[in-house]
Amino acid sequence: MNERMMGERLGEASAEQVAKAPSFPVYGVAAWEGPRWLESVGGDAPSEVWLGHVTPEGGEGVLVGTMHHASRDLEDPSAHTDVLKASALAASGRFLNAGSLDPQVVSVRAEDAEKIRRHVEDQARRVAAWPRVPWMVAGVQVQVAVWRFAGGWIAVCDAVRDAPVVGVGVAADPVGLQLEVVDGTAYGVDFASPTTLADLRRRTPEMAMPRPTGDPPHPDVQALLATL
Repeated sequence: MNERMMGERLGEASAEQVAKAPSFPVYGVAAWEGPRWLESVGGDAPSEVWLGHVTPEGGEGVLVGTMHHASRDLEDPSAHTDVLKASALAASGRFLNAGSLDPQVVSVRAEDAEKIRRHVEDQARRVAAWPRVPWMVAGVQVQVAVWRFAGGWIAVCDAVRDAPVVGVGVAADPVGLQLEVVDGTAYGVDFASPTTLADLRRRTPEMAMPRPTGDPPHPDVQALLATL
């Protein structure tokens, strides 16, 4: 295959659609100073959109996910009945792969990693009992449920009709976070159009959540494992 044909094939692959344009407003952190990117989209509809934010020095990061459960239920009607709990569980998976809980950096045995996973998911199922902190969402102050662990946090905002917004933070303070509806421009995409492979491939090395050292494990992790 000559270089021209190879280039054409690569161009076709990059233009390949991975999801339709979101049918719901997508939220990101307002006036964020630092790299921003499209983390992922879920489902062809899609049913969720995740946006990443990290500070210029790379020490603090926030993932924001907009969860459109109406789209998710169309794909799997039996999947979600408790929207708040479903949103928290969706965020727990992201949380487990961020910061000091990332399996690639945390220094614990495989069986202990499984205990940590179960603990995080158990806490997500108790989201209704989490303490609340203030956020500004599209100019309106709301109270969001927040759970903190190992230098990070999960937050669930159920004040947005039909599309709960969730957050996963590393080092960043969740109190007073401000979110706004975004069109994708600041993230290198256009949410009025379908998402393509090229949109997902625009990430540069600095567009990543912080990865604090996991050796030794965070004190919260040590305390948890000592009680199990």
